[in-house]
Amino acid sequence: MNAALDRCMASPACALPLRRQKLLGGQSLNGIDYVEVGEDGTSLCVHLFGAIPQGLGVANVRIEGGDRITGLKAVSVTPETEPDLHDDPCLRIVLDRQGDHTAYCLCLVDASSGNDPAAWQPLAGFDPRHACTTLRFRLDCGRDLDCAAAAPCIPEPAPAPAIDYLARDFEGFRQMFLDRLAVSMPSWRERHIPDIGIALVEVLAYTADYLAYYQDAVATEAYLDTSRRRISVRRHARLVDYAMHEGCNARAFVTIAHDGDDFDLVLGDTLLLAPPAGARDAKQGVIDAAALTSARTAGATVYAPMVLDDQTTRTIVAAHSTIQIYTWGDELCCLHEGATGAALVDGSAPNPDGGGGRALKLAAGDFLVFEEVLGTVTGNPADANPAHRQAVRLTAVELSQDPLDGTPLMEVTWDACDALAFDLCLSIRRASPDCSLVTGVSVVRGNVVLVDHGDDGDTDTWTVPGDPTPGCCSCEGAVVDVTYTAPRDDHVVPGTPLTFAEVLPAGVPVCRLLQRDPRQARPGIAVTSMGVPWVAQGDLLSSAPDDRRFVVEIDDEARTHLRFGDGTNGRQPQAGDVFTATPRLGNGPAGNVGADSIIWIASKTGTLGIDLRPRNPIAATGGTAAETLDEVKAYAPGAFRATPLRAIVPADYAAFAGQVAGVQGASCAMAWTGSGYEARVSIDPSGVETMPKILAPTVRANLWSYRRIGHDIAVVPARYVPLLVEVFVCVLPDFIVAHVKAALAERFDNRRHGDGTLGLFHPDLLLLGVPVLASAIIAEAQSVTGVAHVELRTLVRQETGKSGDIPADGILHLAPDEVAQADNDPDHPDHGRVAFTFGGGR
Repeated sequence: MNAALDRCMASPACALPLRRQKLLGGQSLNGIDYVEVGEDGTSLCVHLFGAIPQGLGVANVRIEGGDRITGLKAVSVTPETEPDLHDDPCLRIVLDRQGDHTAYCLCLVDASSGNDPAAWQPLAGFDPRHACTTLRFRLDCGRDLDCAAAAPCIPEPAPAPAIDYLARDFEGFRQMFLDRLAVSMPSWRERHIPDIGIALVEVLAYTADYLAYYQDAVATEAYLDTSRRRISVRRHARLVDYAMHEGCNARAFVTIAHDGDDFDLVLGDTLLLAPPAGARDAKQGVIDAAALTSARTAGATVYAPMVLDDQTTRTIVAAHSTIQIYTWGDELCCLHEGATGAALVDGSAPNPDGGGGRALKLAAGDFLVFEEVLGTVTGNPADANPAHRQAVRLTAVELSQDPLDGTPLMEVTWDACDALAFDLCLSIRRASPDCSLVTGVSVVRGNVVLVDHGDDGDTDTWTVPGDPTPGCCSCEGAVVDVTYTAPRDDHVVPGTPLTFAEVLPAGVPVCRLLQRDPRQARPGIAVTSMGVPWVAQGDLLSSAPDDRRFVVEIDDEARTHLRFGDGTNGRQPQAGDVFTATPRLGNGPAGNVGADSIIWIASKTGTLGIDLRPRNPIAATGGTAAETLDEVKAYAPGAFRATPLRAIVPADYAAFAGQVAGVQGASCAMAWTGSGYEARVSIDPSGVETMPKILAPTVRANLWSYRRIGHDIAVVPARYVPLLVEVFVCVLPDFIVAHVKAALAERFDNRRHGDGTLGLFHPDLLLLGVPVLASAIIAEAQSVTGVAHVELRTLVRQETGKSGDIPADGILHLAPDEVAQADNDPDHPDHGRVAFTFGGGR
């Protein structure tokens, strides 16, 4: 900045120009008030505070400054006093050229002043501060902006208050506020609790504490690892396709004894209960409405019958209360483990012609419970084994009779999956000296109802809040749409815990009904709006804008939250809609009551009016607790790897093939066909050596949806490798060689034995690619009673090996698609052979 501009800028900038007011009103001093620049840019109209002095010329005008254009000179100076042009006199100064955009300094000086700006002297009678003024030829503010100068003085900002960012609770915020007030209001020193100032401070501290907690909670719940609320963890897990489960309810089989006429039990109107812990001497039977209410209040465990195959009623038949198993006139009988059929006595009176006298009304799909009711040694009911109870589901029923004495019979069969898991004794003889025959050691219970844990809760009704929102009117006379938008808040349904249960598959055996998967359980709650039902979903990601769906979320207090759609994913409830929710309450391990605990039966709407005696011979099972937060945090991040969706490498094809029912094992190898790769999948079927015809197309169809693009699939049976095994056995002197030989033949066959054990070369024990160990053969033979010593003399492939050869490492290795085979079948010597030679014994 040059000396002239220094002169223009030397005076302080003030917001109130009081000196200008004094100069305008006085007559002592003159000066430059302001300057107008003409449209041509070279004509200046200089307005003075007073009259224009006489004799002013170009020698009194000095202009200094500029960046690109400098050295401006005055060409002419003339007074202009016409009142039509200006309100006050104007000194017209014409310059030789126009200046640039920068600021210039215009001064009226004494003519004797030199060219050095530092030596300029103000014109006589002029105020030294207003002898010079700042001149701008071009204003950058333009026509559409305010050209007024900014505030001349910028106040220095006040120092920011000292904030203790470690204060995150009520006491910390309270002390911080008091410390601040001590600085800003030092005269206020009141610290008594009833003081209004202290009360306001504590209100602010409470609000700050609440906001700090909310901020911390938001930051904490934003990540799976730090989340502490159940709903937050559930939503985080859902983002990685992991479904957090809320447990599931228990199931039980209840038999209902009845002595009168047939009675149709309405399943939807029936409840079965296990008495509360405080109930003493509870009697088996029907309870009335008052007793039902009292039992619910006392905490009785309530169960409801499940509807199977759309059967809403169940006929209670007196003859089904206890059914005898027919032994065909034999004694000391039993149903062996693995049995899938039995003959039941259908009526008590002999009837040679087979007509009439039938009492049983069993049909396919009915449940039966086999139960040991007497001790197998003493015949005493107290000695009966409670573990010998099993439920089965009938697959076929056939009426027949014993041709010897005409006893009417009903022959029933059930699925192999429900095969007896133990030997069930039917008749015994007591120990000496009694030796009396005891029949009816085990019986069959009919009138079986499958029940699950849960009781109807109170109906909850609420109205969706919200205000109407009018739409925009596009033209005059148009009808304005009014939208009643509801707030996006969850609704909490009273009552805990909500029941979660799986949907029952149709026509499946008991083994499938008792296989529980909590992740497939669905919430037991019915929600309607204006009579229209809404459907519970796991999430709303695939819901259309008009789909009436909602999500059930359980919080840390086991309360039920209902979350509805937002109008994009699922329908959004409208303000004023009336909703009704009827929950079912009862879930988790609380329903896993012991056997003979469910002994009460009641009607929801009235009384049954008949003598019924319910009882669960088998303990209730399947009640599962909700998944914990720690489990979700541990499993959710890697859960997507647990369920592969594509077959990429050969091991993937083998794994997917092994999931098909009827496949015991599978292996895969990739083969080049000349135009692409073919996945050759070798199948080892369960229980047999010959692959069923339907299995190969089933496996191929299952693999087709997983295959990699460009891969073809071929399903072939496993290659069976016949073995030649020769073993020398030394028998103890006190044992008969024939007995030991028979025991060894049974141990090394390929059949399932009566006690449920499998021979060493049974197809279920020989797996794909699993080598044959010499040590296993020696150990199996050595475990037979009477064997003193065993020597393995041959272990080779029957087709390529020779007698006397044994692998050097004692392991006969097989290829991944090979299965060992030693059937010892004289009709098929090519299926492998095990030969024993004996020494010693008798």
